[in-house]
Amino acid sequence: MLLTLVGKDISFVEDALHQRGWATVARAGDFLLRLSHPDAGRLDVMVSGTDYETGAVKRAHRVDYDDRLSFRTLAVEDVVILKLIADRPQDEADVVSIIVARPDFDEAYMTCWFDEFDHLDIGGRYQRRLAYVKQRGLLRKQEPPRR
Repeated sequence: MLLTLVGKDISFVEDALHQRGWATVARAGDFLLRLSHPDAGRLDVMVSGTDYETGAVKRAHRVDYDDRLSFRTLAVEDVVILKLIADRPQDEADVVSIIVARPDFDEAYMTCWFDEFDHLDIGGRYQRRLAYVKQRGLLRKQEPPRR
């Protein structure tokens, strides 16, 4: 979860999630929390710090957790971009899994950010992961749109 906090700090989010059964596993300053929940699993919470991250939060989809807590989940394109930037082994596996699921990516949006982060070669990393999925025949066939 990537957050833009206005007038609050990450402790506010941490306290709200603790009240809902989440436990802090790790914390890095005021920008990253790793939490766990006995039923819901693991959650990473990051506070946005760049123009890209703030824009990604604005594009996110709203989710109402309960009557007092709502948040926005990142669009799949932004999840992929952030994982390509992080470029850890688990992120690589996650990007492959997302490609295999074959969501309808906003290619123009992704290409814009691939160009913006050209110095990180995230566009190249994405193309290599896409080629890997194609070479192994893992792409799911797209179902025709329902009418």
